[in-house]
Amino acid sequence: MGNPFHDFIDVLILLFITSFQFDGEVRFLVGDIAPWWIQKYEPILARLSRHDIVDLNRDDVVRCFPHVIVGLRFHKEMSIDPSRTQTGLSMLDFGRFVRRSFGLRRESATKLGADRDKKPRLLIIARRATRVLENVAEVARAARGLGFEVVAAEAGRKTNLTAFARLVNSCDGMMGVHGAGLSNFVFLPMNTTLSQVVPLGQLDEIARVDFGAPAEDMEMKYLQYGISDEESTRFRGVLIQALEFLRQE
Repeated sequence: MGNPFHDFIDVLILLFITSFQFDGEVRFLVGDIAPWWIQKYEPILARLSRHDIVDLNRDDVVRCFPHVIVGLRFHKEMSIDPSRTQTGLSMLDFGRFVRRSFGLRRESATKLGADRDKKPRLLIIARRATRVLENVAEVARAARGLGFEVVAAEAGRKTNLTAFARLVNSCDGMMGVHGAGLSNFVFLPMNTTLSQVVPLGQLDEIARVDFGAPAEDMEMKYLQYGISDEESTRFRGVLIQALEFLRQE
């Protein structure tokens, strides 16, 4: 836990699949609790259960339940298979659930158009350590020239998730290099576009599985571009192409 991709793929989506059916009348019994993690995702956990989490490592009470589910149910990478749930839950439902959990107001994206006063907002996930976009400022200028308002940001472990979720939800599209930061697409409003840049290393298929298919399951538009050797230091060409795609959408 701590990597947002694994927070969602290994815990939060699985918790939703497994426990949403109980409408809050469920107890979470957890071993090896990390308090900071529970606090970070408290808006989601509190909406799934009306009861305090039981820390099995410290709990000395004998508890009796009429029914227990051991472990969590997994369907596929970063997504949900509606045919495997009793009520047909989907990633669209998970997106709505997450937005309501964090009190996010925007449900639909803004569209470009001459008759619209508000510019659509583009979020660039600007990584600082690895897979860095070295020309973020240049890409931002190009996006503004195409009619976007641009925000460049990245959430760290100590970032206030509620504040960052509001930032993401205020945007109409997200762009970034393959990595955990793209997991924040779950906070985007509906009808948005996710654009993923895939670095060298034969990652095209796993990149699509990790983020492309889930975004499409949430009925978002998706663009993926695998860079060439010549583009591997600056990513300029692909990002300009992605901006043109976003503008058309």
